[in-house]
Amino acid sequence: MLTHGNWMAAMDNEREVLGYREDDVYLGIYPMAHVGVSWGISALRAGATWVIMGRFSLDEYIRLTETYQATVIAGMPPVIHSLLRTPPGTEQRMQSAREMISGGGPPSTPPVYGKNFSHGLKFRLSMHMVFLRRS
Repeated sequence: MLTHGNWMAAMDNEREVLGYREDDVYLGIYPMAHVGVSWGISALRAGATWVIMGRFSLDEYIRLTETYQATVIAGMPPVIHSLLRTPPGTEQRMQSAREMISGGGPPSTPPVYGKNFSHGLKFRLSMHMVFLRRS
């Protein structure tokens, strides 16, 4: 069982690993019983804003990214592959995102090679987390 102090130390570690900054807006899509709550609290501990998505819908995900100018967006391989199939122009709607984070394994093909969604986010796998970073 984690003590309060251990839990806060874990959140601080996540904040550092995820690279949150005070001016970030994090769009969370993971369930609160999963990494959703810890990644969100980590964002708040960095001074960032946390936008919570109630239930995932790709259209709503794109709309929230655009509306709140999210700089860090959560995404798992199915979300990444769905973004690869979005119409041209989607990348402009999501241009505020500098990083996509996922606790899932790497997608089968690097998303930066996607036909319609390659707006400068970079792919790398680190510590069992997938990061897509804007160059």
